[in-house]
Amino acid sequence: MWNCRRGDNNDNTAFGDLEPIHAADHPGHDPKIGQLSDDNLKRAITEPKDSQYLKVKGNRLFDGNTGVNEAKRRGFNKDWIVPVIDLEEEGWL
Repeated sequence: MWNCRRGDNNDNTAFGDLEPIHAADHPGHDPKIGQLSDDNLKRAITEPKDSQYLKVKGNRLFDGNTGVNEAKRRGFNKDWIVPVIDLEEEGWL
């Protein structure tokens, strides 16, 4: 089972600390992400319908790059706290 770090600020990651591994113009970028309102984009990152939370190792982002790149492009608050799954803690990396 994934260990999704949710709850208090000590168990989450600040949005501004996330380091996407893909550039914003990566060919795998989903253009539908850019059509989301700010509220829907925030919800997609923090409450994904498919339970596909951001996956990280430290602050390096391995899954969720498209949404994070779009949120960074829009200037979302760097102090915004987001839930992540730490792949290293789960033994995946």
